[in-house]
Amino acid sequence: MYRKLLLSMAGAAAMQAAVSTAHAETLQFYSSLTTDANTAFMEKILEKFPETDIEWVRAGGVGLFQRFVTERYAGAGNIDLLHFSYTPGWYLLADEGWVVEGVAEGGEADAFVDFAKDTDADFVALRVSTLRVVYNTENVSPEEVPTTWAELVSDKWKGRIVMNDPFESAGTWDFFWGSDDFGKPFIDGLFANDILMQRGMGGQVDAVVRGERDIAPVFEYLAVAAMERGAPLAFADLEEGVPVVPGPFGIIADAPNPELAEKVFEYLISQEGQTVMVDNVGTYSGRPDVAPPADLPPLADLKVMQSNWEKVYQEQDEYRDYMNEKIRSAR
Repeated sequence: MYRKLLLSMAGAAAMQAAVSTAHAETLQFYSSLTTDANTAFMEKILEKFPETDIEWVRAGGVGLFQRFVTERYAGAGNIDLLHFSYTPGWYLLADEGWVVEGVAEGGEADAFVDFAKDTDADFVALRVSTLRVVYNTENVSPEEVPTTWAELVSDKWKGRIVMNDPFESAGTWDFFWGSDDFGKPFIDGLFANDILMQRGMGGQVDAVVRGERDIAPVFEYLAVAAMERGAPLAFADLEEGVPVVPGPFGIIADAPNPELAEKVFEYLISQEGQTVMVDNVGTYSGRPDVAPPADLPPLADLKVMQSNWEKVYQEQDEYRDYMNEKIRSAR
């Protein structure tokens, strides 16, 4: 199933870097966090574990998943820690036995809310992003601001929505497919509304800022960053709630440095490590004892909506074929 998927999707370019302290142990870390956030984490890891070298690879969530899986099928991919934002893909890793079991139980993992960890797929969320509908305040009047997710498939928003390519940045569409609150009828409705497609969420935000389209569902931290730069954007508060997307993080089963990997893993999901993440990424932690990003409400104050990520994984062939057909038909 996923071998076929890897061949049908374009891979993302990766950034590789090394942080050296001239000591023996070398931590191999693949991460889809931003370069700035990765750098901040590496600095903290070296501060906590000074006799450590770090080699890390950075790419987008789907691209990093593709890289790791391709390497594993080729007999490579011998790394210590892995984080990417392509949630359904982690279930393949668990099925293949590529990740350490039990990391979502005990230790620092116990501090996380249930939707930010999975004891079956063996991951803890290094970050929890929320899907928010952002709109251009110069093009959308206060009376027009959407109040429900269901409204987005109405004629009112025809030709006014920008979405992202599901084969480049999958989180939004994965959530819709796996959620009983959305599913195929909602996806059909979006495509029927003449959506503009961009490669990633950053492109969605840019299109709304330019006024090319009026609204877009994106991860909150991308919109907040644009707002901080003065973009005329705001969030719509939707009655059904706020979708949450956990970004899986775990230890590779045959890690070259298993003891070091476990120590670093526990640090990065600790209160201190998660605070570093929030401060540098600007998105949420799955730990209630970690403050939310500035100017955003705590997750506990939101009406959280969840998706069935394992369903997305199990139905990957059907899902991929369906989305390919939708994209072809929309052109």
